[in-house]
Amino acid sequence: METILVAVDMAKLENPDTDIRYDLADKLEIYTDNEIFDNGSEYISDTAIGIWLGTTSAKENYGRILEFFEEHMVAGNDLASTAMIYISDQDFAPFEECTLVYDGEKTITDKEVRRRNRVHKAGKIILQIAEMLMEEDKETIEAFAAKVNELPDIREQWQSYTEILLNQRYVYECSMDLKFDDFWDKLSDMRKIKEKDLPIRKEDFYSGEDLYDWCVMIDEKWEAKEFCMAMFKLRNEVYALFPCRLDQLGELEEVAREVGVRITDIMGI
Repeated sequence: METILVAVDMAKLENPDTDIRYDLADKLEIYTDNEIFDNGSEYISDTAIGIWLGTTSAKENYGRILEFFEEHMVAGNDLASTAMIYISDQDFAPFEECTLVYDGEKTITDKEVRRRNRVHKAGKIILQIAEMLMEEDKETIEAFAAKVNELPDIREQWQSYTEILLNQRYVYECSMDLKFDDFWDKLSDMRKIKEKDLPIRKEDFYSGEDLYDWCVMIDEKWEAKEFCMAMFKLRNEVYALFPCRLDQLGELEEVAREVGVRITDIMGI
């Protein structure tokens, strides 16, 4: 096996999340159908992480990583404009013995071009999430699509989208200490519960004591409909809850991670 090494300087990232070392390797394994696979990681300087990848031919396959960078983000970061790629014909070659074949900073030197690239990629990813959550609501999706790339950064793109979800009652805002009456009032008015005819009865919830218990009960009631209650964090200790198809949850989790958003069911909170 040969070596591809992706060097990521955490000090230069928009979202310096150290989980990037795992996210990138996992996503590349899936993207390349295991032609490129995880081979470990470690710091190669005070701020830069080296992500070692194995492959049969580093020279032929590092281009697959560049293809991935063109369309995808990792933990909210556009690695096409920041990462450096090295290769070697050795198995798990030391950093010092690898040859530089791609330098994102030198390839994309203009900061405004980098920003526009990030916004464009993030917009496409958030629209993909919108299409999964809103499904038939083409009018709202198209209206958001028309403005998403005009927003200056990923944070404002995602904030704009969550405001639409809240206003259109696709999600509702809550905290873990939410009182039951408030929970029920919001739950019974959720758009997709009505559209998908998902079963909810007030009397089913009285044995539960908190939001966790209530969501577990919902999941049990909705299992036959192949739905569950999913969520993502809006801000500290405040979440957005929404009905999610079971066969869609895994894909939503993976896509949302690209823009630094963690979507999960109640068990993952």
